[in-house]
Amino acid sequence: MATFTDTFSSGWGTLILEVTESDTSISSNSGKISWKLKIKAITGSPSHNNGGASISVTIGGVRRYSSTKFDVRGLSAGSTKTIASGSFTKTHSSDGSLSLSCSARADSGVTYGYASVSGTFHGTTIPRATTPVIKNSAGTSTVSSAGLGSVVRIDVTGKASSAFTHDVTYKLGSKTGTIYTGLSQYVNWTVPTSLADSLPSSTSGTMTITCKTKNGSTTVGTKSVTLKITVPDTAAYRPSISGITASELTEEVAAKFEGLFLKSKSKLKISVSRAAGDGAEVRKTTVKINGETHTGQTINTGILKWYEDLSCVVTVEDTRGRTTSKTYTVSVVNYYNPIIESFSVDRCDQDGTLNDEGAYFKASYAVDIAPVNNKNAKTAKIRYRRQGTTTWSTKTITLSSYTANGSAIIAASTEYTYEVEFEISDSFEMPVVASETLSTAFTLVDHHSSGTGISFGKVAEKAHTMDVALDLLVNGVDHTIEETDFDEQIEMVEGTVSSERKLPALLKSIITYFKNRISKIDSDTGWKPLTLSTNWEPYDSSGNFVVYRKIGRIVEIRAYLIAAISTQTNSTWLVAYGLPADCVPKSYTVRSECAHHSTTTCTISVPYSLSEDAGEVHVTVKLLEGYSLWFHLMYMV
Repeated sequence: MATFTDTFSSGWGTLILEVTESDTSISSNSGKISWKLKIKAITGSPSHNNGGASISVTIGGVRRYSSTKFDVRGLSAGSTKTIASGSFTKTHSSDGSLSLSCSARADSGVTYGYASVSGTFHGTTIPRATTPVIKNSAGTSTVSSAGLGSVVRIDVTGKASSAFTHDVTYKLGSKTGTIYTGLSQYVNWTVPTSLADSLPSSTSGTMTITCKTKNGSTTVGTKSVTLKITVPDTAAYRPSISGITASELTEEVAAKFEGLFLKSKSKLKISVSRAAGDGAEVRKTTVKINGETHTGQTINTGILKWYEDLSCVVTVEDTRGRTTSKTYTVSVVNYYNPIIESFSVDRCDQDGTLNDEGAYFKASYAVDIAPVNNKNAKTAKIRYRRQGTTTWSTKTITLSSYTANGSAIIAASTEYTYEVEFEISDSFEMPVVASETLSTAFTLVDHHSSGTGISFGKVAEKAHTMDVALDLLVNGVDHTIEETDFDEQIEMVEGTVSSERKLPALLKSIITYFKNRISKIDSDTGWKPLTLSTNWEPYDSSGNFVVYRKIGRIVEIRAYLIAAISTQTNSTWLVAYGLPADCVPKSYTVRSECAHHSTTTCTISVPYSLSEDAGEVHVTVKLLEGYSLWFHLMYMV
């Protein structure tokens, strides 16, 4: 009840307005409003009935009572008299609340004056729309989150009226749907897995569940609650890799060694079949192989630098930030260029017995050709011709194995010197050649038919020439210069190797060499970095982890590294690359057992200029991740 009062202006009495509500109805959302207008005497009642007065009551904007007189005669001081009363039914607002403005006025029309009251009446709030409660599937506790595919209970048993029913819907992102129509108690609802599409870039989102309360066909009101929806971290919602394939990019390898991948020759195309988790998209595909990291569903590698089992690690990341990795093993067969390990020619008899005066020569050889699972070709031949002529004769050699030692007997006149070449090749048809010179048959002294030439230790072949094929011993000191020694000495002084090995040419080259050296003696590159392989990491932050320096013809390489990987076998691994051409060994591979890795001595090698690996630095060792490798190498170019 609300009571509003005011004292008449003359002070004789009080005007009172009382407002109450009763008989509220949940189903109709209404109540009965009753009111009374009273006057309470303070000093005693007047002696007349206040004719010509005015009095009124207004509630909720509606004039509920109006009159031109009110009779309070005989009302003693402290007594109260009801002047007017009434009631009416009022519908509440949609949320069940009720607020009514109230006012009343009484004017006596005589000397007793007037009074007026006003205010707001707040009625009873009638329970209206039901707020749904989200519980676990058993209904034993409330929940604030649920995963896709899980079951929650939507409970409306707290409704205001047993006659109420409820239409329950949901909204997540742009997707909406109906959970239940006409719900009166509760329903167990499975969160649709199809809603994964609404969370393509997140592992959770906020769902709004709306409950429309109805009384028959009339909507009572609407209430909403939120529920956190999560994307489970299960296989269905993680990226998947269904396939990884490797194919050959080098056409020659594919044509000649179908199905095989070769160290130092093959380049691979890696193709990945992958998919994002349900409702997401693939953000990135990373492929790690051959010491390289690539990004993309299809990638191309550089030339393979290792053999045996090569791991290919594929990682797929989706737009939710979830990743899946898979390792694919590529079998790589060892390949290296054909090697002539040794080759020599000697005069002999027809049966191969060595004889300086024999009319045949014996060509002896040792070769090493990469087997490539016994699919590699292995061909060899010997070419020979009289020195000074242009036509070669050829003898084909059948190699019994890929690492073969053998010899061939070939007729050769005792009167002439022969140039002899031994050539081997494999399926890539890049021949490797070694050459030797076969001298004439031995004779202590021989005169040329022209009468102007003489030879010692061989047959005379040239006019106006003294040809010596004997060692030179002076006072017990050996001054003999072999052909190979001559070539090496010419090369050391940067001369040109010639088939006519004459002492004046050597002396001239020596003089030229020292002239050039005087101008080059101060040439110094200073320490410069090489590009580090991904197999290794710097030992410290100094930056000088693999460096080289060239002073004149002297090259130094030093390193201090930490292994980034571990391997199962002892093999040759790339350390660094980018060595300039003028720092690469010209005719031989530099090797030195000068490195240390995990307390184990290992071999450092710098391939020579004609090698496919020229410009690189290798180590032969079994790698152990976290262990150091250090070496300091020096050689001449």
